[in-house]
Formats: sequence, C-alpha cells, structure tokens
Amino acid sequence: MKKLNISALLLVLFFLSTSFSLAQTIQSQKYYDAATLMILGRGYDIPDSSVSKTDSISYAARFSRLPIERKSEFRKDLWDIGRSSAGIAVRFSSNSTSIAARWTLVQNASMGHMASTGIKGMDLYTLEGEKWIYIGTARPSAKIENNSFFIKGMKPEQREYIAYFPLYDGVTSVEIGIDSTAQISKPKNNILVRQPEKKGSILFYGTSITQGGCATRPGMGYTAILERMTGRETFNLGFSGNGRLDKSMAKTICDI
Repeated sequence: MKKLNISALLLVLFFLSTSFSLAQTIQSQKYYDAATLMILGRGYDIPDSSVSKTDSISYAARFSRLPIERKSEFRKDLWDIGRSSAGIAVRFSSNSTSIAARWTLVQNASMGHMASTGIKGMDLYTLEGEKWIYIGTARPSAKIENNSFFIKGMKPEQREYIAYFPLYDGVTSVEIGIDSTAQISKPKNNILVRQPEKKGSILFYGTSITQGGCATRPGMGYTAILERMTGRETFNLGFSGNGRLDKSMAKTICDI
C-alpha cells in the first residue's frame, strides 16, 4: 500500500510539472518592445519614444546599422546590407523563469552556406559573476514573423541578459517575452552597457567576416565575442562584399 501511495504521488507530481510546462506557452508570455530597454551596437542615437509606428520608414529603420537620414548618401547595395542587424543587441534585467523573443525580419533571408540561426535567429546570454554565459537561441521560422523561446524553466531569480539580433537579415521590430507575473527593466549594473558619449566603445569596419559570416549563431560573430570578453560596446560595420570605404561610410565612421 505504501509503495502504491508513493507511485500515485509521483504520478501527480509528473502531471503537475507537465501542466506548468504546457502553461509556459509563447502566447502566455508578456512582450516588451526592445527599444524601451537598452539597445547596444547602434552607432547613432534615436530617441525611441519619438519614433512613431505611423512613420513607417523611420520605425522600420530603428535597428538599421546606418542612419535613415543619410539613406540617399549610400549606394543601394550598401544601404540594403546596412539593414542587417549584425552586432546590434538588447541589454536588460529580468526575474522571469522563461525568456522568449518575437521579431519581424526585413527579408526572411536564406543562404546555402550559413545556418539560419546565424542569418536570422537571436541569441541570449546571461551574466554569471563577470562572465557572459550562453543560454539559448530563439530559432527562426520560415516566415517574416518569428516567435520562439530562448529558454524555459529557470528559477525566478533576477538576472542580467544580452540578446543579439540577426547577422545577415534585418529586423523591423523586436520584443522580449517574459512570464506574465515577472518584471523586466534596463540593466541593473554597469557591465556591458552604453557609456556616455560611447566612451570606451570599439568600432569594427570590414566585409563578410566582420559582419558575422558564417557564424552559426549571432552571439558567435567575432565582434560579439570580443564585446563580451572586454565588456565594451562594439559597433559592427561589416558589409559583405561592400567594404569599399565609400565617402559616405567614412563620414559615418567619423561621426560614430
């Protein structure tokens, strides 16, 4: 009888844990616009609160690596590649047991020689002591609109995070999803955050390898690796096949 009771208890616990896991669905997450948190890797400043969704061009270019007001100065190929969000990331703090992402791509790109997770997925890292630890990847679908968990089932503890955006596709919107009862905010410490006047930041200029080719995940581009190692914000100005140091690009680099 005692053995039977233990078996029944284990069965109940199994169903309870399964029910909790099923309850943590993508739809049950509460989502927050990444632009309201701390964006890193964008070399120019946008007062995010002033960018209205009704201004569709400016809104869609919030996560471009090149400033929208200079679009006419760049070659079309250069501007188009600049829409890729390589090196751009969002820093935040949360006590959620699960973290998800909901993002809209510019073109839903694909290439035969690079993993889709690197092209158009997102990566999440958390801070343990002073070291950034990989947590998980939000995997892209075959659509423009994407919604995926980075991780589920964590303890409800306050943690620091950085989530990297796609390397070879751009995003027009990014939202971070957390438990409906959890909280999210800008970073609560000064490790790898934007400094006044971008002090101490590092800018990389180059072609495909600098952009991130052919890393399997956004966080494994070498500029992102160095960013986590040094604790300094980096600006990725890698443009696949287009590192020609155009006058417009030289001007942009000087301004950053």
